[in-house]
Amino acid sequence: MSDGLFSPSTLAKQVAGYFGVEMSIERIIANTISVSRTAKATVFTNAHKELYVFIAGPTHLTYADMRKMVLHMNLVPADALPPAGQADYFEQYGEARFQEVFPGRSSVSPADIRYYKTLAPYNPALWRIDEVRDGEIYEWDPDSSTSWRLAVKYFYQHGLTRDSVVIPHRGAASHKNK
Repeated sequence: MSDGLFSPSTLAKQVAGYFGVEMSIERIIANTISVSRTAKATVFTNAHKELYVFIAGPTHLTYADMRKMVLHMNLVPADALPPAGQADYFEQYGEARFQEVFPGRSSVSPADIRYYKTLAPYNPALWRIDEVRDGEIYEWDPDSSTSWRLAVKYFYQHGLTRDSVVIPHRGAASHKNK
């Protein structure tokens, strides 16, 4: 799309193409908000009322980079969906990197590869979200003193079925300065 915004059908095609998951997008909460100088995120709910964040950018990003962005957005990540057809992608990558560093180790435990799997290239990324902390989703802002500003107010906690109201914050900020 020329304006950079995702429609639900375009986003569903992106998710299906990269992650091999057929998903019905019910509602887009925050569309293509900045999460770094180059990466953009889209927060959405599926038909089962689960919250997800899709992050993509033109630069090399890792699992750890994406997780940090999700946390800065004030979201509590449940899990990251691996690329299509690679169910053990993060574990396999972590084990391969661990074996490069410690070639003599024959048995590898999940605790051994915990750090190394965070180095896995992961762009685009799709995270299932457990909770929006304090009901506020943040976007990256280089002019802010904390580098993050409120983008949308949205209350969500996995397991609760009540529907929340999306309150865009962009217009409210411009009225305060006048």
